[in-house]
Amino acid sequence: MRLPNKHLVLLIIIPLMAIMFYRFFSKKVEAVKQIGKPVLLVASTDMTHYESQEQAQSKDRLAIDKIIALDPQGLLEIVRGHNISMCGV
Repeated sequence: MRLPNKHLVLLIIIPLMAIMFYRFFSKKVEAVKQIGKPVLLVASTDMTHYESQEQAQSKDRLAIDKIIALDPQGLLEIVRGHNISMCGV
């Protein structure tokens, strides 16, 4: 995926840090919104586990869409609502 004119921040998360990540990410999203420039925050984690490639891609897309939208609450709801086995959430 090409995202011209975007800044990239990569976060690597492990499962034990899920609550801390959510708090950190939520605060960063609010700060980024205040910048007024396009910024992309990317949280790297294992996504969907133990499902067919088709199912995993579908579920991962739901989660990725929330990440791109800078919507941490929406990400949490999607992961829980669709039983996405995403580490760190």
